[in-house]
Amino acid sequence: MEVYCTDAMSFPFAATWRDPDEPGHAEPVTVLGVDEVHGRRGVLLNVKRGQKRRRLLAEQVWADNEDSADAVVLHDYRHWVDELHGLTPGYG
Repeated sequence: MEVYCTDAMSFPFAATWRDPDEPGHAEPVTVLGVDEVHGRRGVLLNVKRGQKRRRLLAEQVWADNEDSADAVVLHDYRHWVDELHGLTPGYG
C-alpha cells in the first residue's frame, strides 16, 4: 500500500481533512507525504495544517483537485478500507 501511495501521488498537494468525530468538519491541509503504514491504523500522511505539522489517517483526507492522481489514490484507499469495514488487527 505504501508503494502505491508514494509512487502514484505527487507531493505536496492541497487537500481537505474531514474529521469523522466532528460532523461538518472540513479543514484545508497540505499533504507532504506518507509518514508510515501502521499495523493497525493503516496509512498515515504527513500534513501541514496552518503552521503545524501532524499525521492524519489517509481515509480522512480528500485531495482538492478531484481529477488528480492524488484524489484517485485516496478514493481507492477509502474504498478499500470501507470494504474491510475498517482496518483489522494485523493489517500491516
